[in-house]
Amino acid sequence: MRNQTLIVLSLLTLLLATALRRNIERTLSSSLASLKSTATPLSQRWYRKKQQHLSKNQRRILAQSWPRYGIDVKFNTSLLEHAHHSCEYQNIRTVLDIGFGCGESLLSRVMQNSSEKVQYIGCEIHKASIASTLKNFEMHCSENNKIDGINNVLLLRVDVGLLLLNNYLPDECLDEVCVYFPDPWPATRDSGRRVIRIDILEALSNKLKQNGLLRIATDADAYADHVRNIFSKFNNDSKQRGYHFHKLRDESHSPCEDVPYYRSITRYERKARDKMKEKKDGDCIITIKVHEFEYKIDKAFTEDDISS
Repeated sequence: MRNQTLIVLSLLTLLLATALRRNIERTLSSSLASLKSTATPLSQRWYRKKQQHLSKNQRRILAQSWPRYGIDVKFNTSLLEHAHHSCEYQNIRTVLDIGFGCGESLLSRVMQNSSEKVQYIGCEIHKASIASTLKNFEMHCSENNKIDGINNVLLLRVDVGLLLLNNYLPDECLDEVCVYFPDPWPATRDSGRRVIRIDILEALSNKLKQNGLLRIATDADAYADHVRNIFSKFNNDSKQRGYHFHKLRDESHSPCEDVPYYRSITRYERKARDKMKEKKDGDCIITIKVHEFEYKIDKAFTEDDISS
C-alpha cells in the first residue's frame, strides 16, 4: 500500500512538473514574440547596457529634441512606413552618415548645402553621442533663428548592421554613404564588429544608387589596411555579384590638414593632432596619418572595368 502511494505521488509530481515547464515555455515564447514586434533594433545587449549612462542635461535634450529628429524603427518595418517622415528617397539626393558621433560632420554638411534639397540620415548607437548631436542642432537653430528646426535630417539609434541587413531602408535610395573615424576594433576577435566588412558592403551595394559614393576616413593604420583588403576581396567577386566598387581616392595626410572638401574636421581628428603635439613637446615624436578613401559603385560595368 505504501509503495503504491509513493508511485502515485511520483506520477503526480512528474505531471505537475511537465505542466509547469510547458506553461513557462509558452510564456517565454509569447514574451519573445512581443519583444520582437515592438523593440527598437539596437546592438548586442552588452553594448546597450554599457552605453546607458546619461547626464541630466543629456536626458533633457533627448526628451525634448528626439521626437523632432529621431525615429525608433520597429522590427520588420521600413522608414517609409513612418507617417511623420514620409520621403521618396529615390527622387531626392540622400546621404547616410554611419556613426555620426557628436554630429559635427553631419551638421557641417547641412549648413553647406542649406540651399540644396538633400536628405541626411544619421545612424548612431551611442546615446550620449546622439544627445550631443541634438545639443549642436539646438545651438545652430538658436543662433540662426530657425524656429522649426532642421527639416532635412533624420537620426536613427540603431546598429548599422541591423539597419542595412534587415531592409529598413529601401533599395536604390542612397546617393552617398559616409563612414568617418569608425571604431577600429583592433582585436582579431572583434573583427566582426567593424563597420567595413563584406556583408555590409553587400547590403550597401543594394541601397546605393548607380554611381553612388562610399567615403571613409580613419586614423588607424591597421584599419586602413583592413579597408583595402575588404574592398579587394569584394571586388574579386564582382562578376558574380553584378556590381563593383571603383576606387576614386586612397590618400593619407596629417590630422586637420588637407581635409577633403566633402567633410569637416571631427573631434577625433583634433584629438589625433593634439596627441602629436604633446608627443613632440616630449622626448619622442609620434606620427599619425589620416587615411581617406572614396569609392564609386558601378552596377553596369563590363569585364574590362573590373580590372580598373
